[in-house]
Amino acid sequence: MTAPWRLSVRSERSSEEREQLLETLRDLPSQLAELRREFGEFRQEFRVFRDLFLSTRQDLWERARTRWKQDEPDTSLTWGARWTGDAFLDLVCSRYQFSHTTRILEVGPGYGRLLDALLSRSLPFQNYLGIDLSESRVQRLKQKYAHDARIQFVVDDVEKFSCAPVDLAISSATFSHLFPNFLAAMASLRRSLKTGAVVCFDVSEGGGGGFQDDGVTFGRSYGQDEIRTLFDGSNFGDLYLDHVEHGRDGVTHKPVAMLFVSCKRLR
Repeated sequence: MTAPWRLSVRSERSSEEREQLLETLRDLPSQLAELRREFGEFRQEFRVFRDLFLSTRQDLWERARTRWKQDEPDTSLTWGARWTGDAFLDLVCSRYQFSHTTRILEVGPGYGRLLDALLSRSLPFQNYLGIDLSESRVQRLKQKYAHDARIQFVVDDVEKFSCAPVDLAISSATFSHLFPNFLAAMASLRRSLKTGAVVCFDVSEGGGGGFQDDGVTFGRSYGQDEIRTLFDGSNFGDLYLDHVEHGRDGVTHKPVAMLFVSCKRLR
């Protein structure tokens, strides 16, 4: 009587095992597809890591500028949407008094949103100079503002550039992309600033950073304490921090707020 009972249990168990095996086989194509996707992501991440590991500091510095030398669509410069420069200029006006003798330098003018805001308010200035890495953008900006003799644009790099001393230097959505941070840019800017000149820029707030998956887009965010530490002992004073809400992300539609930084050249 015992043997048949054991046999039926074994037979039933084998049937369950066969069903499980068939279910596993049915799921196998989707599981393989998921593994291929994960392996593709891993291979891409490994390639980026390998390239960064084997690169020198100079290589990384050059790579961080690759994207911005190209002819990016306007919306690619500002989170997938076109913004105005009004919110940024509101804070600039709280830190600097414009006059008919004001000489302005802008780093990374993009599609001219800060300049548009300045002109729409009829704020007085003597001349404006915008420097950008992209020759294509510079050519479009020259055509756009050709009617105003006070305005000029040149292709140049903020870390290598110098010009006649200015009263105000501005930059938005640019300093977060400088590798490895913005200190070299500030040291270079100092050569083009009058004593007491004001610098206003913004950066992503947070901490850390690195290259994105494309291997060429570098981004870094800064905490407020880190900003204060970076400026400690520098030739800049009257440090002021605030927040500027530019507009909305073109994909998530969430507001994009950045850390606004203002300072003055001391000597």
